[in-house]
Amino acid sequence: MDRVAYTVTAGPGTGQIERTSAPGTAITSFTQADIDAGLLVYVHDGSPTASDSFTFSVDDGQGNIVAGQVFNITVTVNNPPVVNDQVLSVD
Repeated sequence: MDRVAYTVTAGPGTGQIERTSAPGTAITSFTQADIDAGLLVYVHDGSPTASDSFTFSVDDGQGNIVAGQVFNITVTVNNPPVVNDQVLSVD
């Protein structure tokens, strides 16, 4: 399992995959060990889109490659509170 490697063949449309050790830098390959150690993060671009996906291939390290795999991402919208300066009058 340590030799399993993933290659991103079509990146996310509204974000990017990054290593936690290199914020702001998109990556296109990673290993199963990276996943198991929690070293990867998806960073959304802040657009109003609530879903994303990327396509990847998997190499088992023994010459077997499976292509065309899709990982779907659901983005939780976290809009900050907005303060309005409104004057209300009561008759």
